[in-house]
Amino acid sequence: MNRPSDLVNIGDSRVSILKDALNERYRAMHSIRERVEKICLWSLGLLLLVAGWLVDKGATFGFFERVWMALALLGSFIAVRYGYLRDLESGFRAQQKVAVDIEIELGLYPPYPEQWRLAGTSGGKGRYFSATYRLMYAGVVILVVSLFFRSAMALFAVFVGR
Repeated sequence: MNRPSDLVNIGDSRVSILKDALNERYRAMHSIRERVEKICLWSLGLLLLVAGWLVDKGATFGFFERVWMALALLGSFIAVRYGYLRDLESGFRAQQKVAVDIEIELGLYPPYPEQWRLAGTSGGKGRYFSATYRLMYAGVVILVVSLFFRSAMALFAVFVGR
């Protein structure tokens, strides 16, 4: 037979379990965001490094070689962005939804802004991933431009360098 003191202990234990689960969701979301940021920044760095090398060394490639390199770049970009990073983003959104459910269960709403309940849904206003992806997009554009318009990139580099 459950005594009132046993029920209080069950409630405390449940709250403790929910807090631990919530903290695990927070750690998972932090880890995913950090991984996406590192991948995008490293990609941007590598893309800019290659673009700078092309402009600096004055490497000359035939038209079909440049097209082949651009297609290889775009294929790699698509694989990383729409394969790996999309999977990470969907995992992040799933973690957000679970975190919101736990926060609701713990009674953290209404003290939290009501808009936070939309985290991980299409109504959410978070733009972290799209802003981070723009770094990769910029790097790809710069590299493709340096492949096909090396002289224009060299002129730009001289202008920026002054």
